Amino acid sequence: MIGLVVDAKGDIEFDDHHTIEVVGILLGEAFRQAIGDKRGIKRMADATVTMDESVAKVAIDISGRSYCNMEFDFTNEKIGDMTSEIVVHFFESFASSAKLNIYGVSKGANDHHQAEAVFKAFAKSLKEAIKHWDLLYKILYKDYLQGAVIMGKKYIPVIENVIAVEDELHEALVKYLSLES
Repeated sequence: MIGLVVDAKGDIEFDDHHTIEVVGILLGEAFRQAIGDKRGIKRMADATVTMDESVAKVAIDISGRSYCNMEFDFTNEKIGDMTSEIVVHFFESFASSAKLNIYGVSKGANDHHQAEAVFKAFAKSLKEAIKHWDLLYKILYKDYLQGAVIMGKKYIPVIENVIAVEDELHEALVKYLSLES
């Protein structure tokens, strides 16, 4: 779980750019430090969130490489007191300092609803991406020092940052660990 309260003070009476940019940078740095070496996390995730007439989808990869590609359908210059263009810049700043890839899209008639859906989809994606691969983590932890997982007559090399498990292997692992009936 990620819990955080941000109290940012800046030159917002002049422009919201620097304050929001610095918040994005600092949150990204804090996130990168909090996840450490990334061992055992899912790393990739996506989420789709609706907000009334709007919808947003965000996909992330905590890869160690920074890239941000956001496509928003904002029609107004401002969302409340915030310039709408700064939403993209917040995510660029976060991605750069967190060393992750972010892709996001939103559509809708209300800019506020689009922005809110984007931030919620981003939060859901982060929450999912930092979860541990429970099944693999148990196996890797159990046999980590041996450098291989032994199941019957099969030897499965231990690979850091495993992204996916073949269906057949997944079923065998679940059965092996008796996680499902």
